[in-house]
Amino acid sequence: MATIYVRDVPDDVAAQLAEVAKEKKTSVQALALKELTAYARRSRNQAILEALPELHLDRETILADIADGRDS
Repeated sequence: MATIYVRDVPDDVAAQLAEVAKEKKTSVQALALKELTAYARRSRNQAILEALPELHLDRETILADIADGRDS
């Protein structure tokens, strides 16, 4: 596993992180790792959405198909 050091963290940010970690009964390191992991996962979302095919469906078509399915 890689090691990442974060330098020059403002005192107020460090204090807030310490407070949140204490409330969650965890360490600042564990809290930071959790948040960095979530950010890394979210960072791919835009590329995934852009890779989806454009279906050119409008709201009315979708609602009509739903209604047709319920009537069947």
